[in-house]
Amino acid sequence: ELACPYSTLVSGEIKDRLKKKEDCLKVLLFLSTELQALQILQFKQCKGSHLAKNDEVHQEIQMICDVLGVPKSSASSDFYSLPVSLNNIESKLKDVLSKVPKAYMEKPLLKTPLNTKQMKQLEKINESLLTEYECRRRMLMKRLDVTVQSFGWSDRA
Repeated sequence: ELACPYSTLVSGEIKDRLKKKEDCLKVLLFLSTELQALQILQFKQCKGSHLAKNDEVHQEIQMICDVLGVPKSSASSDFYSLPVSLNNIESKLKDVLSKVPKAYMEKPLLKTPLNTKQMKQLEKINESLLTEYECRRRMLMKRLDVTVQSFGWSDRA
């Protein structure tokens, strides 16, 4: 009944509304157009969110190119130039790393790869540390807030 343009379908006794073949076809037409409109809106929303994510990726690649000094023409926002940009970034990184002294790069702390059980355990440790750091951060912010407020408590303020 919401926003239905056919008055015969929204007024009168509910049992009598769909007795005629014409009224049934009107309901079918109305519901099918509503479905089509919803599909169009959903497609536009999905397309918009995909473009936003795609734009974010291109911005990140553009920043990497800027930092490395890779020409901007290879880092345009065109989807098809993305592999070219990534290849240019890879070659520039290889070039930069070849110039770095061997002693400059430290050896990795982990010499063997972690299995899935170890990765899950590491993620749990990371989550608990993040929670702890968040709690400490909030506590420090509260202390700062109370300290600043205390300056206004004195008669000289």
